[in-house]
Amino acid sequence: EIAVPVLSEQQIAEFTDNSCIKKNVVESFGDALQRYMDELKIERDMLAKLTGIGETSIYYYLHGEREISADHLTAICISLRLHPMKSKYLFSLTHHHLCSNNARDMLCMTYIYACAFNENFDLLSCNQLLKHKGMNPLTSLIKKSDTGA
Repeated sequence: EIAVPVLSEQQIAEFTDNSCIKKNVVESFGDALQRYMDELKIERDMLAKLTGIGETSIYYYLHGEREISADHLTAICISLRLHPMKSKYLFSLTHHHLCSNNARDMLCMTYIYACAFNENFDLLSCNQLLKHKGMNPLTSLIKKSDTGA
């Protein structure tokens, strides 16, 4: 099983906006996502397992050959337990945004903001909560017990 740890207190203390954005460099969404994956030593196949997003789709996102959906972007941010500023930066490189007047988006924002600091906020629990509230999950990633098996 692949596990991305929450940020340590030292990492939180050392975190600055400078770790999100490369100064004086215009980077694509794919470049920024690849940089964050590299920092965490996460390969495409590992990200696919963490998110339930197909490895081919992730390849296309990284190479700018397909535009990422808001759901997949949210799922990746939660799965990688990105600091909220890193998630915000990835969103800024797309045309997507989450709305504070939308219940589903608010739930997703809660997970984006908490996942780096609390291991209970992961993609599985987010998808489960969305399903419980009658909303579409972000990805097909669900707990084995949710399949009825």
